[in-house]
Amino acid sequence: MVCARRQVGVCSEGFVEYGVRRCMQVLTPLGLGEYGPVFVKHRVTGRVLQIMSDDDLKELMPLVGDRVRLSGSLAVLRSATRCVHAP
Repeated sequence: MVCARRQVGVCSEGFVEYGVRRCMQVLTPLGLGEYGPVFVKHRVTGRVLQIMSDDDLKELMPLVGDRVRLSGSLAVLRSATRCVHAP
């Protein structure tokens, strides 16, 4: 079974420890790289992403489709407490 977090491009038990730049890099595989500078400007870290609400995302990302894509990926990250990979 493939790790769900690996499928969204973020496979690390230390996700909440990601700094602003690492969070910015995570956006690119999701097709959301254009929001990187916005994440830097607003100091969005892994810890912030973990608790970010839909209203917070609305302020950063005006396009509904983009918010839904990131929100779905965040749901996967939040639901996985331990990352176990198939060999």
